Amino acid sequence: MRPIIEVTCLGKRYRLGAFGAGSFREEFAGFFRRLRNRGNEESLPGSEPMAREKRDLWALRGVSFEVRRGEIVGIVGLNGAGKSTLLKLLSRITQPTEGEIVLRGRLASLLEVGTGFHPELSGRENVYLSGAILGMTRKEVEQKFDQIVEFSEIGRFVDTPVKRYSSGMYVRLAFSVAAHLEADIMIIDEVLAVGDYAFQAKCIERLHALTRVGKTILLVSHNLYTMQTLCSRGILLRAGQVQVDGSMQRVIAEFRKGSLGTRKTKRDLHGSVLVENVAVNDECEARIEIVKEVELVVRCDFVVKRKEVLHFGFSIKSVDGVYVSGLSTFVENRPRMYEVGRHRLTLRLQNVNLCSGSYKLAFAVMNGNGIAVHFSDDEFGELAVVRPFEFDGCVGIRHSWDRNPVGAVANHQME
Repeated sequence: MRPIIEVTCLGKRYRLGAFGAGSFREEFAGFFRRLRNRGNEESLPGSEPMAREKRDLWALRGVSFEVRRGEIVGIVGLNGAGKSTLLKLLSRITQPTEGEIVLRGRLASLLEVGTGFHPELSGRENVYLSGAILGMTRKEVEQKFDQIVEFSEIGRFVDTPVKRYSSGMYVRLAFSVAAHLEADIMIIDEVLAVGDYAFQAKCIERLHALTRVGKTILLVSHNLYTMQTLCSRGILLRAGQVQVDGSMQRVIAEFRKGSLGTRKTKRDLHGSVLVENVAVNDECEARIEIVKEVELVVRCDFVVKRKEVLHFGFSIKSVDGVYVSGLSTFVENRPRMYEVGRHRLTLRLQNVNLCSGSYKLAFAVMNGNGIAVHFSDDEFGELAVVRPFEFDGCVGIRHSWDRNPVGAVANHQME
């Protein structure tokens, strides 16, 4: 079966400063100035081919991939990597400079929750308006209306103007309209950041249900945990090009590895402690994979130049910033005076029962008041956890499910 989406050598070029950089009067005058000098372009400053080339920005270049029917594909990348440009090209909002896009099915894109909503109209009226903007016929909206309202949980407020809705009610209704589109391909940008946790879980289940009936979804989100939960496959964009196309877990790991260089490290402000190295399990790249239970050993080598009391802190965060766990000698009230000289601190962690995913490790060297004036690195290392079993959330809990037939137990007790 042919792929439902085919992208071949796709590229999008923007011309920097070509128009819109000044006021209307400046642009208007510049337009006629360019007309007068059209025959003398080669003599104008900045008209050389190299100057023109410097004004070109390729948001995407040479991007190729295929998507099969029923897949949920997550697109990951730093800001400016080309994610939004790619979605706009696929949605036909803008045209590519080069390359080709083939879509074999009806497409619906949700690049901004609430597109087409009018604050003065009621929820009911906005369902029809938004549905029409997103490509639904009036008959399709009528058939889906009750499901849309039920999913959005706005109930008796459906005939109230949406300007009186809370932000949560607004985004629930907007997503509900998009989630009930009769489309073969859905392109979604950052809409899973809306609503509370319960509604986000409901949205995720809805997207899973759509793929079970053959719908194809391309998803962009900065919530990597959600992406890992939803998507079996991912595409990592970097500087407008496809760097990795593979499993979502591999894409997230490569994304984290590539973004480690952006971390902020604070060094000693007082000049009294020199941290030479912080590592976990003696890994040079400070990145390890956990497949089964293993003891983690964090070592910090440092030099004390002036005798003083020191505290140490260690924490684990998920890639989307959820604080999982933290340890601190200051919180535990375990101060220690360190003499001048070279030292090694060792922290041993047992039963690190994290769920599958990627995690950031942070380490700090603090003064006697628990302030990290000597050293602080929010991403000195990374854990990539790969479990043969599934948990939800961040921390796995050892458990068992016991099922006993109540009737059989009762009969046995009666004998």
